[in-house]
Amino acid sequence: MEIFVAKLSFNTTEDELRAAFAAFGEVESVKIIMDQFTGKSKGYAFVEMPNEAEAQKAINELNKTELGGRNIIVKQKEDRGYRERRGGGRYDRRGGGMSGSFKDDIATSEGKPKKKANPFASANKKKNEPSAPGPFKDDGMAK
Repeated sequence: MEIFVAKLSFNTTEDELRAAFAAFGEVESVKIIMDQFTGKSKGYAFVEMPNEAEAQKAINELNKTELGGRNIIVKQKEDRGYRERRGGGRYDRRGGGMSGSFKDDIATSEGKPKKKANPFASANKKKNEPSAPGPFKDDGMAK
């Protein structure tokens, strides 16, 4: 039986957890879940015990008891089943294509897109005048 253990101290080790459950029977495996970026405990674990009766006794006896300075929660692991992945935030996975007003702007009677003014173009800029001196232009400093 797989057992879920929550509210663990971040300092609790797998050996300490194994010892607590071994008092009730054979422990097949212990896995404390770690954060993949920091490498620190997330505060919960899974313990696997092959004997159902021993596992149930461990759940009943250890639930809401102190381990490593914290009262832990111990219960049978629930099957979460298949869960559809959910997108988060504003990330859109639908790919390219046109959207919004741009789609409406390109539809003309001639089938050609309308030219829109570039909002980033400088209104004061003269044609053929560089915006900043470059390494190949005479900027008046190389004499």
